[in-house]
Amino acid sequence: MARFVFRLQRVLEQREREEQDRRSELAREMRAHREIAARLRELQGRLRDERATLACALGAGGRVALRDAREQAGVSLHLERLIREGGADLAVAEGRCDTARARLASATARRRAVELIRERRMADWARDQRRREAAVLDDLINANRRAA
Repeated sequence: MARFVFRLQRVLEQREREEQDRRSELAREMRAHREIAARLRELQGRLRDERATLACALGAGGRVALRDAREQAGVSLHLERLIREGGADLAVAEGRCDTARARLASATARRRAVELIRERRMADWARDQRRREAAVLDDLINANRRAA
């Protein structure tokens, strides 16, 4: 029996590899985004702790070491700067994720287009095979009738 051969099989395989590469790229970008978001949450938690410590020191009522309060305020300002920078990094990471998603969608569409061509050609081939088999059977039937 004849076997279906898709002439664009190499193109399809290349498109599948491209799609897999885009999928890996998106996974890397999403992992980087999660890491930045986790670091940002950790910095925000540290800032809350520092502010609470400073508030306790200032509200304790007794003598307040000005030097300690200044150091804690400096740490708070440093953490705020790191949080702002982390927010900017997070926005960049979100943009990269969006770009990677768009590239994956494009690669998927390109692969799917070749798959649709393959499906149509396979259906045409199968239909042609059925016609040929029917023609052979008709010839056999007609030969049997003539022989009888």
